[in-house]
Amino acid sequence: MCASIHQDFIKNGVYDHISDDAHMHTIAGVLRYFEIRSKYLHTTLLLIPHICKGKKIFDFTETLHHLLYPIENNLINLSDLYFTLIKNEAGITPANDSSSYNELKFYFNYPVGMASSDLAEFAKPEYPEIDYQPMPAGRVDSYVNIENTLLKFGLQWEKYAVAESAIYKQLQTLVQEVKQYCTDDYFITVPLPAFEKLTKSLPQINRFLVSSNSNYSTAIHSYPPFELINGYAQATVTSLTEFAGLLELKILSRNRQFQADTKAAFESKVAEFLKQNGFEQTSLQPVSDRECNIVATKDNSTYTFYLKNNPVDVIRIGSDYKQTARLNTLRVNHYQKQLTAATTQSPTGKHIIVSRTPVLTPLPGIVNYMALYDFLSNS
Repeated sequence: MCASIHQDFIKNGVYDHISDDAHMHTIAGVLRYFEIRSKYLHTTLLLIPHICKGKKIFDFTETLHHLLYPIENNLINLSDLYFTLIKNEAGITPANDSSSYNELKFYFNYPVGMASSDLAEFAKPEYPEIDYQPMPAGRVDSYVNIENTLLKFGLQWEKYAVAESAIYKQLQTLVQEVKQYCTDDYFITVPLPAFEKLTKSLPQINRFLVSSNSNYSTAIHSYPPFELINGYAQATVTSLTEFAGLLELKILSRNRQFQADTKAAFESKVAEFLKQNGFEQTSLQPVSDRECNIVATKDNSTYTFYLKNNPVDVIRIGSDYKQTARLNTLRVNHYQKQLTAATTQSPTGKHIIVSRTPVLTPLPGIVNYMALYDFLSNS
């Protein structure tokens, strides 16, 4: 199927908007292609029972032809439309659009990963040795992946007592209870009465377990592991593992010590960027567990960088573009007021706000962390 699709993609110019390493002429290319399109395929398959009315059955060998062309020709654009809705709601018009989709999409790319990377580089945490369950022989995926993810989550972040949180305990209960319904080591199929009984005992996470929206452009950015189909709640090992990862961020974003540690790593990273671009740091001014200021000089000018280590609870707002835009507006307004006050107090200095999580604004003086190095290079 992939070999056939590869030739058709070449003939029809589909590869024009796909990176070279995802062209399906090698096994590595096939794996890369399905990696970057997995969310689209997953969402498409989950929505089929809810929105399709036809009864025609096609041969299995035609599956990819029926799925991939609508994804490449239409559904990728629907995903970008969702980001456009956020930008329009936030008042970012084409005339003053200074942001890129790449920065906006960072909301939905598991931001705890960047915090973990910075912690590993600057805080040098001592992660414990973890005795993982072995993958069953001959398996590419298995239910042990979910259990190992939960195990790693609890031990890697033991310093922050995540295993004591109500969310973690309820996630643990969910993973334990649905294991019996995973009979092929991949698909999880829970009878609806049993699922409803289980979810009533999980008040911290039950509202995130099932999709409530069949609109593709918003469903693609939501992360519920289960779908209700034909009297069953159905999930996969992959969807439940991803869900556990997002709950990891939700728990850590509420932990003050984690915020303090990631703020320190954030400070170190920004300080490194400043040094690399000819700035000389003169002082570091702690403000809170999430914020600090760095004062630096360059070319006889004084700069104050206001570092904002503000996380986003992706699992809560991911599919709600209005709520995402509302949060963006609140943050931008707060940042702008701080810049105005700082400029009034010190009109000769230069004041820059650096936002750890991307915000959308054409206003000068507010820089997303992802774009900070380029900004400093041109300052």
